Formats: sequence, C-alpha cells, structure tokens
Amino acid sequence: MGNEAQKVAESEEYAKGKKLHEQLEASGAYENVRNRRGAQLLNAYLPTQLSAAEANQTLDKPYSSDISAAVTIAYTMRQAFTFLDEQTRQEYGTPEAALSPRTHAGLRRGQETIIKAYHAGTYTGKPLGGRREPGEGKKIGRPPGSGKGRRG
Repeated sequence: MGNEAQKVAESEEYAKGKKLHEQLEASGAYENVRNRRGAQLLNAYLPTQLSAAEANQTLDKPYSSDISAAVTIAYTMRQAFTFLDEQTRQEYGTPEAALSPRTHAGLRRGQETIIKAYHAGTYTGKPLGGRREPGEGKKIGRPPGSGKGRRG
C-alpha cells in the first residue's frame, strides 16, 4: 500500500472509532458499564489516535501494564456494546468487529516503524519471520528422556 493510501485508510479507521465513540456516548454506555476505569479508558481510546498504552497514561489511575490496558479496552467494549440499540449492534455484528477498525489502525502504525527500521538495518528486536538457527552449543529438539514419550 502506498504511503498516501495507507494514511487515508488509517484516517478512515480512526473516523470509525470516533463514530463508535459517539454512538456509545449517545446510548449512555460509558455511564452504565460497571468498570469505571475501563469506561474512562475506552472513552480516551476510541475517539483519538492514541494507542492503548498512551490512552492508559491519560487516566487518573493508569493500569499497571500496557497489556492490562489493551485487555480492559476489549472487555469494556464487550460490556458497552450491550447498551447500543439493536440496529447499531446488528451493523457491527460483534463487539470485537466494532473495535476492529480502530485497533487495526494503531497496529498498522506500530508495525510500520518496525518494518522501516528492519529495512534500514537498524532493527534490534526479535528476528522477523523465518527459521532461527540455534545458538552456540545448542541443538534443536528436546533432550532424550524429556517429556512423556512411549514407555514400554
């Protein structure tokens, strides 16, 4: 995908997140979900271009890990989805499908920097794809006698 086309797709995905946010706001979902912090997090995440981690940092009392924040967004969305009217729920299908465009926009943004760094030769993280060779003095496979093999 070209850079311009990717930016257009991203902005459309963020617009879908904003639309979902407005629908949740109109239905009173943010006020009615049980998890108040989760509602605040979802409210901070959907209408913006912030990642789950960045939205988490805007809370008065942020979640302890970025993974917790991402899981909470998904969990809260499942609860909030029930407060949308029937027609809107049918348009989206599932809470996961409703959240999907917004989530994918953020993932694409994160992956783009990794791929650019990889091609520039500056990527220092885990190997991307392909088979990795064992380290010095290591073998692939399990050592003999490990696991639950057949014993006769």
